[in-house]
Amino acid sequence: MKTQITLIAALATLTIPGLASAAPVETNSVKVSVADLNLASSQGRALAEQRINRAAKSVCGGGIERGLQASIAFHNCKDQAVSNATVALRKLTATVEVAAR
Repeated sequence: MKTQITLIAALATLTIPGLASAAPVETNSVKVSVADLNLASSQGRALAEQRINRAAKSVCGGGIERGLQASIAFHNCKDQAVSNATVALRKLTATVEVAAR
């Protein structure tokens, strides 16, 4: 059973409107292990979500914000990374719950 969630964050710095699509996009990823958690329990899922949030913050730049655009880019990156990883966590949780039946 897969016990890691890959957190992928696309980091794009938007400086000039219209150039965003032409700007190179840097993609970073990190694996978040949930092997030691009971995803069938609410406590296990909460711990997994905490790990996802910490990993997203780290992979998106750790919250070191320099100016408005950097702050927006960081928060967009973090929100998207958490959203993607949460979808993977829900799928994994559903698999665990089905297997437990």
